[in-house]
Amino acid sequence: MGNVSAFNRLGVLPSRNFRESTFDGAEAVTGESLRATHTVKDAHCANCTIGCEKVLAVVDDGETGGTMTARMEYESLYALGPLVGVADPDAVVRAAHACDELGMDTISAGASIAWAMECAERGSLDEPLAFGDEEAVLGMIEAIGARSGIGDLLADGVRRAAEQVGGGSEAWAMHVKGLEMPGYEPRGLKTLALGLAVNARGACHNRSSAYEADFSPEVDRLRADDRSGALAARSEDYAAVLDSMIWCKFLRKAFGEFWAESARAYEWVTGRAVSSEELRSAGERICTLKKLFNVREGWTRTDDTLPPRVLEEALPTGVGAGTVLTRSELDAMIGSYYEARGWTAEGMVPEERIEALALGDVVGTESATLRS
Repeated sequence: MGNVSAFNRLGVLPSRNFRESTFDGAEAVTGESLRATHTVKDAHCANCTIGCEKVLAVVDDGETGGTMTARMEYESLYALGPLVGVADPDAVVRAAHACDELGMDTISAGASIAWAMECAERGSLDEPLAFGDEEAVLGMIEAIGARSGIGDLLADGVRRAAEQVGGGSEAWAMHVKGLEMPGYEPRGLKTLALGLAVNARGACHNRSSAYEADFSPEVDRLRADDRSGALAARSEDYAAVLDSMIWCKFLRKAFGEFWAESARAYEWVTGRAVSSEELRSAGERICTLKKLFNVREGWTRTDDTLPPRVLEEALPTGVGAGTVLTRSELDAMIGSYYEARGWTAEGMVPEERIEALALGDVVGTESATLRS
């Protein structure tokens, strides 16, 4: 949750459906503030010493007047707070609790609601919605869960909702490949921007940790860089091995030498010796196989992109105000990513990469488009 204050200072806290990169009400919903006013305890996975999730509590304003709790971390806080313009910590906790009870993804819920609020503001939806309307956020979460009223429109996510509403609303539908955007501003984190654009799953900050390069001395986060392609590819392979080893991503900086230590752990568990290089190759195999799956399902280079808002509007607020990410800059970075992967200029996986990664048997007799 500490990301709220840090990202706000850096001008990369998406607010009001990515129209702003800072939030004027951030102080009330920072991790520091919530820690002091709402935290009940830390929540741990079994035997974990980190306790990354915080259990927050608020008095239920319903008939019982009891205590309502919710597990909270940065993404839920961003999506149900700044993204929808809500600065009331009690309202954010209630919204997170409602999502938990309904089994609803908080990022997708917040992004879909933020899109609907902007639609109402622009006249694309005839609904009494406005950024910062806490009761409207709670009402829409319940409506999405019940698929009632506007909730039926939003229940399938922002891409499908924008396709139904039309009227230019696709321009402020914040998703990549149908997956709603996480709480990182791409115009102020340009290696992250590339990572979100090319990732097989779409806008997923868990399948690509390209933002780590932006927060390091490796690149200037406000400039497009042809080094970003190799950095984004490396972050995807790393994340694939982390997930496959079932390492917690919050442990990733606890390793002295990640690849060597993971190789030893793999041998202890399975009895099969592997080298660091074999694990690196496994990460590339996983990511390449995902790409081949997408190609089989009709992927083209045009699918590797970002929402129009990111590519057509400058950052309006924060230390990076005025910064732009043009389509040509993104295209150049995407080209550097394909090159780092050994793919064609159109992003197809050539025969030699398929064979080098021993994926020939997996591809088998699939369509010839997989072997372009």
